[in-house]
Amino acid sequence: MAKAVSAKAEVEVVLDSDLDLPPEEQTTFKLAILKRGQFTEVFKSVAPLEQKRKKKTDGQEEAPKETDEEQAVPGGSLTKDIETIAGCASAIYRNLSFYLRGWENFKTEEGVEVKFALREKEEPGAVPRASDESLDRLDLMVAMELNMKLLEQSTLTGRDRKN
Repeated sequence: MAKAVSAKAEVEVVLDSDLDLPPEEQTTFKLAILKRGQFTEVFKSVAPLEQKRKKKTDGQEEAPKETDEEQAVPGGSLTKDIETIAGCASAIYRNLSFYLRGWENFKTEEGVEVKFALREKEEPGAVPRASDESLDRLDLMVAMELNMKLLEQSTLTGRDRKN
């Protein structure tokens, strides 16, 4: 029997880099499940960076073909790459501001627990959003992986999420 997705559905995810750690040392992130129209928006923001990351980790990254002169010219391919990355990074953090609901066991290098905070609601009935201070604690690679986990978890069935 098909089950409706709860409007308040949340999942807990662990980053791939934490999976080899003992459970008590893993950071758990809480993410809201994407609704129908939100999936495409999140996917578009992650796809260009994920493609670059995969090429780099698979050793398929191409050597730059443009000259220094082309790189320095506004609109050159290096400029476009930077603009793409900056735009994607901005969208990735914006996505997390809406869908990140919290974390547990997230610590600084010194072992100090980092508190998660929500923004003050801008208007009555507004969706709770992660604060800028909380988002600032996530580096881009963690933020990107959380966006990928958000996409994965939003396409799984309830049974798959539990496994």
